[in-house]
Amino acid sequence: MLSETRKLIVVAMMVSLAACQTAKVSNDEISQSHRSGILKMQSGDYDKAQEHFHKAIEMGNQRGNQDLVISSHGQLGLIAIHQGDYNLEVKQFNLAVERDLKVLGENHRTIAFYYANIGVAYGRQGAWDSAEGYFTKALEIENKS
Repeated sequence: MLSETRKLIVVAMMVSLAACQTAKVSNDEISQSHRSGILKMQSGDYDKAQEHFHKAIEMGNQRGNQDLVISSHGQLGLIAIHQGDYNLEVKQFNLAVERDLKVLGENHRTIAFYYANIGVAYGRQGAWDSAEGYFTKALEIENKS
């Protein structure tokens, strides 16, 4: 079981890793949809935010803008956190890991961010062994970065 201090360390690490989720900004339709999703998420309109992120993912895949695709996947996971749907959060971040490992490699800080969020979801469900496993993966990547 994780100590309270270790939990706080992982949460602090997760916040610092969130900075890695900032996509390269351009003035095209994809980044506009992504930015709109962030604004909707910040205002609590999660349904509209999801629509914008899904649109950004679709357009990003079509046009090869992997930075925004990756960031949009992460944002969808964060929406699941805000909505308290921890099963969806785990699913969304696992999909992001599966996809982004191919693009970013296993030691990228974004992958650590995903693992930390999966750990948080498991922790909120009381599945501490699973949470600790994901927190450990995130810390190992962070230590290599």
